[in-house]
Amino acid sequence: MEKGGRKRTIDIRTADDREFLENLAKGKPPGTPLVGIRTDAINKALNRAMKELGMKSKYPNTSVHGLRKLYAQRCWDDNRKNGMSYKDNVAYLNLQLGHSASRGLQVLSIYVERMEKY
Repeated sequence: MEKGGRKRTIDIRTADDREFLENLAKGKPPGTPLVGIRTDAINKALNRAMKELGMKSKYPNTSVHGLRKLYAQRCWDDNRKNGMSYKDNVAYLNLQLGHSASRGLQVLSIYVERMEKY
């Protein structure tokens, strides 16, 4: 997914994710979108599913942005657990979210709630 019209590369973090994406891309020419879906369609589908599950009133502002936050928090926690330094993790996550590596904590702290230096 593009953010602000800018393309970026997002790491494939697990073997399961790699296998899923390889199967999704199988038989498609290079440069072809893997799925033909717009961001607003994703938000609408997410909202419908949350309403059906009775969750929308508890999480009224959840959308694709919420999925970005979940991704960022999981990456942060996994990287720290696997020994990545605090400074390297800040730079890495900023790049994964489509920001510059030197952006620092200003925007990243919106996505990652628990940024302990342990």
